[in-house]
Amino acid sequence: MRPRIVLTLWRKELLEVVRDRRALFLMLLLPLLLYPLIFLIASQVAIEQTKKVRATVPVVGVGPAPVPDALVERLEQDGKLRVERGELAALKESLAQQKVHAVVALPDGFAGTLLGQDTAAVTVLFDQTSDVSSHADELVSTALRDFAKAVTQDRLDRHGLPATIARPLQVTSQNIAPPEKVGGHLLGSALPMLVIVMLVLGAFYPAIEVTAGEKERGTLVTLLTAPVRALEIVAGKYLSVLTVALVTGAANVASIGLLLGMAVVLPDDLRGKIDLGLSGLTLFRAGYVAVLAAVFYAALMMTVAVLARTYKEAQSFMTPVYLLSVLPSFFAQLPGAKLDGTLSFVPGVNLALLLRHVFEGTATAQQAFTVTLATLVATTLVLLLAARIFQRESILLGQGGILAALASPSGRVEPVPTPGQALGTMAVVFVLIFYIGSVVQARWLLPGLAITQWLLILLPVLAWLRWQRMDVSRALGLTRAPWTALGSALLLGASAWYPVLYGASRFLADPTAKPPPSDGPATDPIQEVFQRLLSDEVSPVLLLLVVAISPAICEEVLFRGLLLRAFLRSMRPRVAVLVTALLFGAFHLSLARIVPTAALGVLLGLLAVRSGSLWPGVVFHALHNGLSLLIARSGRDVPGITTDGAPAPWQLGLIVLMLLGGTLLLGLSRPTASLPLPTTGTRP
Repeated sequence: MRPRIVLTLWRKELLEVVRDRRALFLMLLLPLLLYPLIFLIASQVAIEQTKKVRATVPVVGVGPAPVPDALVERLEQDGKLRVERGELAALKESLAQQKVHAVVALPDGFAGTLLGQDTAAVTVLFDQTSDVSSHADELVSTALRDFAKAVTQDRLDRHGLPATIARPLQVTSQNIAPPEKVGGHLLGSALPMLVIVMLVLGAFYPAIEVTAGEKERGTLVTLLTAPVRALEIVAGKYLSVLTVALVTGAANVASIGLLLGMAVVLPDDLRGKIDLGLSGLTLFRAGYVAVLAAVFYAALMMTVAVLARTYKEAQSFMTPVYLLSVLPSFFAQLPGAKLDGTLSFVPGVNLALLLRHVFEGTATAQQAFTVTLATLVATTLVLLLAARIFQRESILLGQGGILAALASPSGRVEPVPTPGQALGTMAVVFVLIFYIGSVVQARWLLPGLAITQWLLILLPVLAWLRWQRMDVSRALGLTRAPWTALGSALLLGASAWYPVLYGASRFLADPTAKPPPSDGPATDPIQEVFQRLLSDEVSPVLLLLVVAISPAICEEVLFRGLLLRAFLRSMRPRVAVLVTALLFGAFHLSLARIVPTAALGVLLGLLAVRSGSLWPGVVFHALHNGLSLLIARSGRDVPGITTDGAPAPWQLGLIVLMLLGGTLLLGLSRPTASLPLPTTGTRP
């Protein structure tokens, strides 16, 4: 993909979008007008309605007779209620017809019960759908509580007892949440939906304009005849839609910030209890989540819009997508909704919940990492589908549907997947692991790990390559490796575990420690699984097969086979190795482990590039996992990792010699088979 072409297309599409006055209105003017109008109209309506309700003197029916005069006097004491006596049947009928606004149903013998020592069960009937009736219920309940206190005091006086005998407890509730936390909770319940709604709306019309709009004007056909690749067209159009969505989001945040900064937002009696101000850090975090949301929804909107043939048809397609995109934001308003478990990986829902946690001040770095990874995976899948659609002229010209994008490939077969195809396959594997692998691992740990590696990682890669009619051996680098590379893998695999675990110990506490007591929590989910695998009940041979050999084969096929060789088509080797290593670290879904895991991925990538084969990486991976597991299972202390101090001089010297020997052999290695060469003009 050529960045210059992409930027040119981006400027072209953005210029066409900006020329549309509707887009400018949605991007800038609507957010600045919408929130103040909503606040002013809603507040004025609420104030007027409250005044109207407060000005009404509700009529309260009390029955059946006889009704004590003391009760009537208490109800009418402040002049806020007017009492009407009668029989219950007639009063209930009047309540249904809204002639009275509440009914106090007294039990038989009510007056006699007051003079005795029993409890009288009084029921207040009201219509919740009527504001005046609800107001009457509040006034009546308050008056009845005051009346009950007076009756209690009269009973105590008649028996010569102090008032404290009826009050054994004096309960006081005290709110410990500071005003800014209360304000954050309120903002977290309301703002996520508003922000996401405006972001989706901001991407709505630009997505239609750059796809269906161009089809209707006939300019898309001209673009397809130019020497521009489908992925470059998608990237340019996507960046223009994303830019508009981001500008819309920025305008929304600015409008919300201006509104919250106004002193009239809260009544005077609440300003000391609620602080709606947002710190710079909170605004930055909220902006980051808004960018993630724009990245995903812009891709979704553009991909759906390109299926339409006309502007009108695109609006019909996009309306249900718009509603489905907004629906997940309601999760942020549900009481007790938290960003954990499955919700962390559900597109849209995870963004709304993360935004809520940001406003509440409870968001964690691990939550942000997980949501970022899940959002980027979902966006990648959507954009790859868009790129595939742009490669199908039948769809672009309105002669094919969505199924045409999923049809099997035809024509020339590429020897190695493109970066987009490799990333798409990885995204599918990620989805399979989360929705299937996590379930089977939770029920059957060891068999679940084996199923994840062989059926959810390896099998999809091989199936996709066969579906694309590619040579599996060439696409994955399953060629003979030079002896220098294999020797380097043996030496590095037998020694690199120490510096890798030493580095991991600086991010994690005791990564190879024995399991904690049954009531003690593990440091993170990965370590919890690792500790469960160290149980003596598991066979060491079976453990090595599942935890050492299986990942060495299956994960290397995905990362150093499919991904690395795909990246080598368009990147320098060092860049391809680094990108693959970062994806390898992120793939393990642990923010604390991403650095040591990525460092391990760099070594594996260098072995693959220097040898031109996948097998040295498999050997290194198996040795590293196996030795780390056996050392942890033995329960021996490792100086510098599980305990303070340094290893013995001869141990440290042996590790250093093996590392130096492995590095020297790696430097002497030369590929026995050709590597994929960049196709964008960069040097290998």
